Amino acid sequence: MKTRQTIRSITMLFAAALMAFTWQVKAADLSISFPDKGGDKAKQAQRICQGTNVILEGLQRGDTEPLEVYLPRHNRDMALADLSRSIWITVGAYGPIEGFEVLGSNETANSKMETVARVDFQDESSYFRFVWHNDKLITFHRISEVPEITYMAQSL
Repeated sequence: MKTRQTIRSITMLFAAALMAFTWQVKAADLSISFPDKGGDKAKQAQRICQGTNVILEGLQRGDTEPLEVYLPRHNRDMALADLSRSIWITVGAYGPIEGFEVLGSNETANSKMETVARVDFQDESSYFRFVWHNDKLITFHRISEVPEITYMAQSL
């Protein structure tokens, strides 16, 4: 059984190295995740809630630099451009961000985590889902219904 797991791990590492060569990205920029066998999801939830808070504080000031810090390195420029455009379209429609509250985090499918936050704009409040993988922000979008939250931000 251990031999099969070792072969699987070596195969995953070889595939990552091949992707790095093919796509000409650094191997350090690739994220390989192994199954979490009883790891502490609460600690990860705390980290991504803090990350969401830092990002929203920056956006409230009109600064996208904190957002950039939490994006994966291998597609940072493209992701930053897409997310920035989405942010400023939203701000243009609802007014500047006047406040926010990070509600908490959940585990999603495919070993991802999400945080949910209420963002108070000048003209209305909206809820947003921030999707994370390996402590890097993948995307965020407005949501109409708030999901049940497993890790409440106040208790982390």
